[in-house]
Amino acid sequence: MEPLVNNRPQLKSPKDLFVYHGVSQVDLKKYQRMLAAGNTKGAMNAFLKKYVRKNMAEFQTIAQGYLVQAELGEMQPKHVNQMGRNLAIYSTRIQNTVNNNYEIFLKKAVGPSTFEKRALTNAKIKRIALNDTLNEFKRLTNGAMSNTTQNVLTQTRKMQRQMVVRNNVIKSPNFTGNAQMEIGRFKDTLRKTNPDYYQAMEDGNIFKSRSFGKGQEKVINYKLDEYTDMSARTTLMNVDRTTSEVISKVNGDNVVEFYELDSRDVETERDICQDILSVDTEGRSLLALDDSTADALGILTLDQAREQFSMSPNCRHSIKPVSETFQNRINKLIGVAV
Repeated sequence: MEPLVNNRPQLKSPKDLFVYHGVSQVDLKKYQRMLAAGNTKGAMNAFLKKYVRKNMAEFQTIAQGYLVQAELGEMQPKHVNQMGRNLAIYSTRIQNTVNNNYEIFLKKAVGPSTFEKRALTNAKIKRIALNDTLNEFKRLTNGAMSNTTQNVLTQTRKMQRQMVVRNNVIKSPNFTGNAQMEIGRFKDTLRKTNPDYYQAMEDGNIFKSRSFGKGQEKVINYKLDEYTDMSARTTLMNVDRTTSEVISKVNGDNVVEFYELDSRDVETERDICQDILSVDTEGRSLLALDDSTADALGILTLDQAREQFSMSPNCRHSIKPVSETFQNRINKLIGVAV
């Protein structure tokens, strides 16, 4: 019986890659209308589905296909190297496309809508909010693409090394066992010793995210399109958060209102967000902008909320400035001269 080999792997060529380049003017105007009508969730959902998730899903499908080919049998070194080159090309092209699409949606739709809603006219503050948001999205997306490409190649090469070793055993003149049974046992061993590989190949969870907190490392495997969707939503919501914080500080306010900006369903609510919402101060959920106000009202500061991962990736909540009338009520409550 022949050893476990795959001499003709099906490696999709980068020239066949289809990506959604540039947000069309028709779609952009539609998103602007939706945002103007207050349908932020709908505009985000429509944009992300067509111009972000579809592109990332395309890369994910290609990467899964490569994992399938590598698991079928030992490949020639030239094919393994070709796989690496192709993935690098795919990654760069899709990464650039998604970043460009995001920038268009940010600067021509979400940004202007947010600034108008918050009555922000300061050009410098607008520029800072937009650039910080775009840079953070690029950091997350570029890191995810690089991590995913490296993860796929590392796991593929590990799989191929195991194939080579096993095939050399079977091809050895000293091998006297049943080749078919040996290959069957080897396949079972591969699944047991490479759980991440099979999860990525079969379930599509090809991106491994690491986070650190309380002295522990937390690793979560994501589908790449789902992770990018989460990153995009989080950073787009940061436009509203950053703008609201800056306006409040410029106005000399000492509190901001905490509220639900994105009404999409989530599996579990964050404890920190529920804790903030559970404290009623003059009929609202508030965060303080300084320690003395936080102590006087018995609430968290904005920085403390962030340190406990409120308004971090996948959080649906945001902040907004309070009115002058409400701020005066807070000042009287804590004994600050109005």
